[in-house]
Amino acid sequence: MLPPFYQTLLRQHLSESQYLTLELLLLLIQTHRCVTLSKLASVFPQPIQKKVA
Repeated sequence: MLPPFYQTLLRQHLSESQYLTLELLLLLIQTHRCVTLSKLASVFPQPIQKKVA
């Protein structure tokens, strides 16, 4: 999905769960060709939770 250079760079700067979430989001965007947040949230395999600061 991502070129090896980007994979290496992102793995250095993101936690494992952040990296996997990014990969999953990129896959969903490529598959569904839709970038509306509501559509992505509906097909995301984990529940989306609002983060309270």
